[in-house]
Amino acid sequence: MAKTNPKERFDVIDATAAPGNKTTFLGDLLRDRGTVFAFDRDAKRFQILSQRCEAFGSGNIECIHGNFLETDPSSPKFQNVKCILVDPSCSGSGMTHTSLDITPPSRQRIQSLTKFQLQCIEHAAKFPSVRRISYSTWLPRH
Repeated sequence: MAKTNPKERFDVIDATAAPGNKTTFLGDLLRDRGTVFAFDRDAKRFQILSQRCEAFGSGNIECIHGNFLETDPSSPKFQNVKCILVDPSCSGSGMTHTSLDITPPSRQRIQSLTKFQLQCIEHAAKFPSVRRISYSTWLPRH
């Protein structure tokens, strides 16, 4: 997003936005040049996201309680979306090597998350005006 034309107006989607740290950062970067559409499907996480964005007070963040995967890419609402941030849930497997008592995730959990992460990327690619998709996940180095 930093490489886009600073005078160009465009919107951004944060596909899995809660708790809202990256969302508010995006809101600050865009300022009056566009809207950040921030999605989260979980009610508790959405509440945290909404509160954080409201407290931030930028006025250019629209929190959407819903599943990004069920969003219509051809909706006029998203016609100016040029960038999509996909930062989906991770397995937490990177924490199992710490001294904390954390049970490693099951194979089924990892497969489920892998499928979800891929679906998010594939869905983001369906938005007609998107020029950049930023995908991030965390992988520990031992």
